[in-house]
Amino acid sequence: LRAREDSLAVATQGRAFWVLDDVWLLRQANDSLAEKAVHLYTPPPWHMGKAGGSAGDFEGENPGDEVPLYYYIRDEVAENTPLTIEIIDSAGQVVRTMSSEEGEQERCELGNEDPRRPLELEYPETEEGLNRWHWDMKSEDIRCIADVMIHAGYDGPSVAPGTYTARVTVGGASAEADFEVLKDPRSFATDRQLDEWAS
Repeated sequence: LRAREDSLAVATQGRAFWVLDDVWLLRQANDSLAEKAVHLYTPPPWHMGKAGGSAGDFEGENPGDEVPLYYYIRDEVAENTPLTIEIIDSAGQVVRTMSSEEGEQERCELGNEDPRRPLELEYPETEEGLNRWHWDMKSEDIRCIADVMIHAGYDGPSVAPGTYTARVTVGGASAEADFEVLKDPRSFATDRQLDEWAS
């Protein structure tokens, strides 16, 4: 067994090799969390930048590029009760909202989809217990207009590095956690250039 940063590596005599990521989640767990209606674990500082390459045969995949958002829901969520995840910048502005339910934007995107490239939209889970979602460090999607197809997709622009707050709300209960988005260590852009790029 070998712990390194936020991962636990396990090697076996049979030449197997396993890695458990996101050990930071275990460090934050305690019995008092079970008493909360909803709890959001604090993500670690997260670097911007896309990882290159992909896993081949018999190779493990690296963690994703998105900020991991783990949240705990104490009770089963009532039917037709939406769960929302908001990302808020340091100025208090909501830069992204994600919902467990299909909205007007999603219905429009599905209506505009190219049959040769069908969309597979995902939504945050509302299961009782621990759930995992992610944020791709982008602001709100480009507003969809019916019958106007955008082949490049509807992703909004990337945000600038800084302090952000994630808020999970479900059934009248909410939980928040602050975290840092760090500049891509491979980037030579100045803070001013990054702000202009993200605005």
